Amino acid sequence: MKKILITGAAGNLGGLLAKYLKDSDLNLNLMTYRNEVQDRLKV
Repeated sequence: MKKILITGAAGNLGGLLAKYLKDSDLNLNLMTYRNEVQDRLKV
């Protein structure tokens, strides 16, 4: 299984990318700074 780190996952582009990849066979690591990740992306 491949690991993917998405920086800025609480932002517009990072959030869209995370949403697109969340159902794939990848191990996603989401990194944020000030804002929380959207509820639909939380495990």
